[in-house]
Amino acid sequence: MDLAVRNTFIAGDTRCAGEERSWALSSLANNGVSYSSWAAPPKPLMVARRVSMSQRGFHRQGSKWSKSMAVTSSTSTPEIETEGNAKELVDELLLLVDRSDRGVLLNEQDRCKVEQIIERLEQQCIPEPLKSPLLFGEWDVVYSSNPTSTGGYYRSALGRALLNTKQMMQIVKEPDSVSNKVSFAALGIFDGEVSLQGKLEVLDKNWIKIKFESPELKIGSFDFQYGGQSSVKIAIIYLDERVRLGRGSRGSLFVFRRR
Repeated sequence: MDLAVRNTFIAGDTRCAGEERSWALSSLANNGVSYSSWAAPPKPLMVARRVSMSQRGFHRQGSKWSKSMAVTSSTSTPEIETEGNAKELVDELLLLVDRSDRGVLLNEQDRCKVEQIIERLEQQCIPEPLKSPLLFGEWDVVYSSNPTSTGGYYRSALGRALLNTKQMMQIVKEPDSVSNKVSFAALGIFDGEVSLQGKLEVLDKNWIKIKFESPELKIGSFDFQYGGQSSVKIAIIYLDERVRLGRGSRGSLFVFRRR
């Protein structure tokens, strides 16, 4: 098998009161006025100004004035909810990659959209995804920016022509077990499967290294191992209840959807 097949898909302007006071003291000091750090700045001079009834919130009803009950509208921009925004981005991402043969059928414009969404979700990743229980479970590979990164020869142009990929999945079990599987139909007739078993090693808060044993190939009743051991490094750049996003050491992007 091509070395790449073993490098599969784990690859996967308002101030608070204290700030205003500090700013005022600094301003006075810059103008040659010295105050103790505990002393309050002098009160500003009050200048009398004639204010009309309407300016004070009253309106006329016949010969009388009554207080207006107007509602003041806020001009501040509402804060976008991070969780809600992330959910919408995940929805859009999954819609784009759906039925794209894991990204192979996407045009350049949609591929750029996918990468932009991944970049935005990366900014909303939980602080330490590798410590989250969400990491474990069964995952489908639904996108890879480089097709051969998630299947080597089996996902090359020739490989896709000869082998119809039926399923690509990954199982991550506590504490450090990883299993990758690619199932296919050779020439549309013979069912086959390539699987790898590996161990996960945490490198830092985002990066992991996975050491795989020799791959195992099954076609029909035949079952054998070939090749040697291999290892991959990948960063978990986003993780939630539905998806896991990864970036390989060579820059490839991966999208996993929870089964």
